[in-house]
Amino acid sequence: MIVAAHAVSCTPDYVRAEGKAKPVAQKMSASAFVLAALFGLPWLFWPDWRLGCVMIAALGVLRFAMGRYFVKRIGGYTGDCLGFAQQIFELTIYLIGLGWISS
Repeated sequence: MIVAAHAVSCTPDYVRAEGKAKPVAQKMSASAFVLAALFGLPWLFWPDWRLGCVMIAALGVLRFAMGRYFVKRIGGYTGDCLGFAQQIFELTIYLIGLGWISS
């Protein structure tokens, strides 16, 4: 779960033409996405596949909402938004996992 949580990030368009996060904020290629999914998704569905489905759904809703907010407010995202989104997604996965094993 920790490996999957750390791999999540936000992917709308980068706002600035330059900046420290610009080199890492490029669109992911199809082969890179497949490789990341191959190594990240199995950990999200272990030890319970239902937990993985709940996490995927929650992260999808959160990604849509945050992406929409960033685009509406500043036209995309900056490095600060990227770091914020990554930390919120990671925290969401941890909290859902904690809630799942506590019930």
